[in-house]
Amino acid sequence: MKPSFPRSLVALIALSAIGAVHAQAPASEIEQLKAAMQAMQRNMDAMQQKLAELEKAQAAPAPAPAAPVAAASTAGSVTFVAPPHPVVAKASPIANRESMNDQQEAAPRLDDLTLDPQYHGFIPIPNTQVLVKFNAKPRVDMMQDSRNAGNPDRFVTATIPVEGSADYGGGSRFNATTKGSSLSAEMRAPNLPGSPRFVYNNDFFGSGSGMAYRLKQLYGTLFNLTAGFTFSVWEDPDIWPDTVDFEGPNSVIFARQPTVRYMVDLGNQWQFNVGIQQPGAEIDTTNTDAVGVNHLPDVGFNFRWEDANRGHIHLAAMFRELGANSPTWGEQTTVGWGINAAAGLNVFGKDSIQLQATYGDGVFKWANDNFSSSGFAGGD
Repeated sequence: MKPSFPRSLVALIALSAIGAVHAQAPASEIEQLKAAMQAMQRNMDAMQQKLAELEKAQAAPAPAPAAPVAAASTAGSVTFVAPPHPVVAKASPIANRESMNDQQEAAPRLDDLTLDPQYHGFIPIPNTQVLVKFNAKPRVDMMQDSRNAGNPDRFVTATIPVEGSADYGGGSRFNATTKGSSLSAEMRAPNLPGSPRFVYNNDFFGSGSGMAYRLKQLYGTLFNLTAGFTFSVWEDPDIWPDTVDFEGPNSVIFARQPTVRYMVDLGNQWQFNVGIQQPGAEIDTTNTDAVGVNHLPDVGFNFRWEDANRGHIHLAAMFRELGANSPTWGEQTTVGWGINAAAGLNVFGKDSIQLQATYGDGVFKWANDNFSSSGFAGGD
């Protein structure tokens, strides 16, 4: 920017020129000079105004650059964008004990509580508020038995041949299996009303030889209402011990079946769960023509207390009707019932103690390893 002459200096030069001309030139020339001076003055004013505008423009701050537009991929006319709101995670008071045969991960939870508040492995589905996770868990079990254990794929105490039976003994046996491998998928939307959740899981311990498909979990939850194939409302999947063998303890209450359950937050770390589930009257058909019949669903409920520092307590009850029809002596029914008290108590660090006490009449179908003929109860 070049400096400009002050107006006073321009006027002084012009007056001096006029005075000199006045002394030497006639009046007509003086008028011409005055007109020329006025024209020069107008030009100087215009230049001065232009200069002021340029100086003002240079002094103004530079406009902020436009915010970068998030990259978006397109497929045809559809634009894919990430969910606009961050996921709000709510950690469950129950600790994830990360056992080899994990039963906790798929268990229904109150509201949108999760054992993994970081949502590791979950992927946002474009244009939605839904997160999805896929998981594959390969597993190889190798077993060496001193004699026939009754089941070559897992340690099931209910099938061990007793001495004197045809299958007892037989020498040392070895087996390797991958039937414990599992595939799972889970979808969650904790930001949507009702915190919808969908869980799927299967392994390959189905009936038949080889890698036979078996469903373990298939249910959905919305507004604390759960419907599908999942754990019984009577059992506590959070006390499953970390055993090396896939089967687990034979006396633990454990079964999956078609279930509808509702969970209620009672406050002060307590919750109430009530549900109805598929019945399964089983009759010993040895020397009889009777068959089991079901007139009513199994009905159960539980109260749970959960504390992040001390652990949890699970108190449950189950009621059912058992029926049988026989062409010989007609139809008969009786009532089955049971109570189940379980607890997982934190000791220190990741160590904990799992406890369970069960008592009842007509509730054996929920015991692990019973291998009932109904197909949905007993045995993992």
